[in-house]
Amino acid sequence: WPALQSGIPNAVGTPLWHRLDGLKDLRDPNNCSYDFDYGEPKEVSHKVYDFLNEAISYDVITVLIHQESFMNEYGNHAYERAYRFLLERVQMFLEPNSEYATVFIDKRGKKPDEAIQSAHNTLQGAGTQYVDIDNVIEVAAPINDEYSLGIQLSDWIASGVKNHFVDGRSEFYDRFSENIHTNK
Repeated sequence: WPALQSGIPNAVGTPLWHRLDGLKDLRDPNNCSYDFDYGEPKEVSHKVYDFLNEAISYDVITVLIHQESFMNEYGNHAYERAYRFLLERVQMFLEPNSEYATVFIDKRGKKPDEAIQSAHNTLQGAGTQYVDIDNVIEVAAPINDEYSLGIQLSDWIASGVKNHFVDGRSEFYDRFSENIHTNK
């Protein structure tokens, strides 16, 4: 993390980084606290992805859902269901190498946060019909992305996945797609 905390601002350029509200401003340049020059958000985003690909080894495991359809099908249990899908994939990734992980989640609100924590506890004890959740040792308390560069990076990567699969815009997805693990 120290390499990320200093490396990302350096990759972006310290003067610009200090004017941004972290990576959140790069996720949605049209709705941010900084008035970008034309083309600047893409240029900065490319610098951050290039830095990540050079500086660290990382793996992306994400679950993408169509929220309206998912809520219609699963109702009040939609967050738990999506979290279950995510945990299954994380477990399948970790298990072959006997690795362990803590899952960090972005703050959603009191009820969804409690639902996800409860689902985690249940799944860790009972598993799912497909896997036992033995290698995901805990879910960290929901974290506000404003306070965590790690959560901002996760949100940012998830935005790139969504832009690729939902909106058909692959520019950023293509810069990290080799780090994505798929269930093909």
